[in-house]
Amino acid sequence: MNFKQIGFNIFSTVQNGISAVTISITNSVNAVKELAELRKQYEALSEKLKDYEFMQRSNSEIRKENARLKEQLEFSQSLAVKNFAANIISRGADNLYTTIVVNKGSRNGIKKNMPV
Repeated sequence: MNFKQIGFNIFSTVQNGISAVTISITNSVNAVKELAELRKQYEALSEKLKDYEFMQRSNSEIRKENARLKEQLEFSQSLAVKNFAANIISRGADNLYTTIVVNKGSRNGIKKNMPV
C-alpha cells in the first residue's frame, strides 16, 4: 500500500464519521422543531376541543329549554281560554299585596278581574 491510499482511507473514514455526526445532529434539530410544531398543534386542538365541549353543553341546554317551551306551548294551546302574551312593566311598591303591571289592557281584550 502506498501513502496515497493510506491517506485516502484515513480521510474517508474521518469524513464518514463527520458526516454521520452531522446527520445525527441535523435529525435531532429537525426532531426538536417537529416537536415544537406538534406542541403548537396540540394546544390549538385542545382549545378547539374546549370550544366544542362548551358548544355541546350549550346545545344540550338549548334542546332542554326548547323541549320545555314546547311543553308550555302545548299546554297553553290546550286551554279553553284565550291567552295574551304580555310583558311585566313594573311591580307594586306596597308589601301588602303582590301586584304587577303588564303592558296589556282593555284595548287588548283584557277585562276586569280576569286572571293574568
